[in-house]
Amino acid sequence: MIAVFLLSLFIGYQANITFFVHTHVVNGQMITHSHLYRGTPDNPGHGHTTAQIQTIADISLLLTTGIFIAVLSHFLSGKRTVRNLSVQYACGQRHPRPYSLRAPPAR
Repeated sequence: MIAVFLLSLFIGYQANITFFVHTHVVNGQMITHSHLYRGTPDNPGHGHTTAQIQTIADISLLLTTGIFIAVLSHFLSGKRTVRNLSVQYACGQRHPRPYSLRAPPAR
């Protein structure tokens, strides 16, 4: 259930940043961002206050910084999860089957 939720959240986010990008001119500066809107990318049919533009910029910076720190800490932590599914044996030994449908012997 949570996998479906996360997948739909990811698809929705990707669709939002792909299909709803538009630009505003605020105080002579072009601000490009994405969210649902009516209109065209050149004329989105709505506006934002300076405080809203600052909030959008702050949230974008927070998300970008958080993702960067998470990725960087993962690579710098030195912890690697390696699953060794095969067992190495000395030459000449038989490799036992790791999974069997037979029950263990009773004592």
